[in-house]
Amino acid sequence: MLQPIKQYIMLVVLKENKELLLETDLFKPHHHYRCLPLTENGITEYMVYGIVFDQQGFDKYFELSNKRLLRDFKSIGLLKDNGKPLSKKAFLEQAYITKYASRTRVRDYGFNFYVYPSECMYRFSSLYSGTKVGQLKDVYEYYLEILNNNLNSLDSGLVQFGNCGIPLTNTSLRIEY
Repeated sequence: MLQPIKQYIMLVVLKENKELLLETDLFKPHHHYRCLPLTENGITEYMVYGIVFDQQGFDKYFELSNKRLLRDFKSIGLLKDNGKPLSKKAFLEQAYITKYASRTRVRDYGFNFYVYPSECMYRFSSLYSGTKVGQLKDVYEYYLEILNNNLNSLDSGLVQFGNCGIPLTNTSLRIEY
């Protein structure tokens, strides 16, 4: 009788700040990749971006995205010294907020967090346009979800990493490596 296999998808990121070419695929630093752990006969392998790694290869090249996020959040002041999340008021005070206008009078806001120089910057964007208060509510929820290991907002691009400063238009943050 077949036993159901418990599988779950993780997000991983390269450990080093340089590109990695394996077989025909190019992995870029600071990009988050979906990873599927595969276990058979007590041996675990990891499929990242269609390439299967054994435990040793996986540990050599990748780390879990949530570990990187917690380390980065602490370095830019998005976590208290004891590892607890900021209050909504402290979160807002820490943010550098940019307002982007569209042709329809709808405003989109980018909530940016960094320490000068902006080598480690995170941008939170709401999925929906609306008031500044409504968008703040959304991005604060994304922040709390990330701290609870729910990385859907990161996977969908609502939370982004960058290291080249704040863009002038409502586009993705740039990454230089």
